[in-house]
Amino acid sequence: MDVSREIKMTVFLSHIHEESDLATALKAFIENAFLGMVNVFVSSDSQSIRPGNQWLKVVTDALNSCSLQLILCSPTSIKRPWVNFEAGAAWIRGIQVIPLCHSGLDRDRLPNPLSALQSVNLLNPAGFQTVISEIAQALRVRTPGGDVATFLDEIRKIEVALLRAPLETARRLNDTPEQGAVGSGIIVAPKDNEEVHQRIVVRGTIYALHSDLRAWLVVKTPVGDLYPQGRVTRNEPDWEREVRIGLAQWGADEGAVYEIHLVAAGPDADYQFDRYLRGEGPSRDGLGPLWPGDATILDRTCVIRRDLRHPDIAS
Repeated sequence: MDVSREIKMTVFLSHIHEESDLATALKAFIENAFLGMVNVFVSSDSQSIRPGNQWLKVVTDALNSCSLQLILCSPTSIKRPWVNFEAGAAWIRGIQVIPLCHSGLDRDRLPNPLSALQSVNLLNPAGFQTVISEIAQALRVRTPGGDVATFLDEIRKIEVALLRAPLETARRLNDTPEQGAVGSGIIVAPKDNEEVHQRIVVRGTIYALHSDLRAWLVVKTPVGDLYPQGRVTRNEPDWEREVRIGLAQWGADEGAVYEIHLVAAGPDADYQFDRYLRGEGPSRDGLGPLWPGDATILDRTCVIRRDLRHPDIAS
């Protein structure tokens, strides 16, 4: 008997078929980081389900034996019944379930019952490190190291491919994306965890956008306030716009983490964002912690506010 296989901890990674590349990359990182002490079950992976095995039985057995469940949550996956079924099965067993938000889905926009769980943003290094720490705690071992920055860069590239896929499919069919689709777009610069000053230039690409929607850049502060920065032009697919990050006072929010969101805004959100910029809202201190109901996050990036010292000033 292979004793090493008997003592492995199983982590069930729930995902949809379209996001199998993301699941496979996450499986490889976790298993390598824990030196084979963890088996990450991925239903789309041939190592998790061998040819000839009954798919449903293997999945059910994995749900019954896993010690922790991770759920890849995107704007697409949270609408699929199977992902919610797997989450419910783990929840009933009383094991820990951690939603991993990605591809533009913010933690604040998780639907019930996933919103009741402690979730993390997959591309946030601190959030991802929390997941690794939870696994280490379950194994009763020290949290392992690993090149998290390189791994998250790989995840971002996979996300970009996922965002491009619907438009590329439409182009191959010589058609346009379905009328009900929100669209897709990405923020190219700045990169996640880039250190920035108060005013920076944000660059990106819009691949598709529903004709009834408008694209906006919105900055989210560490305390959750939303600051609309202005519309992004849809006349050209590649765009850039200057935005303000943080407070004007030198040193007031040194080291604070801000989120920059590319948002597809419906009529209500577009009105609220525009009203804020015109100074007609209830407060100029921030729009508030809640996104307007018809706003969808297309992409996001986190930046770290740093005050740039003049070279003549001693550090």
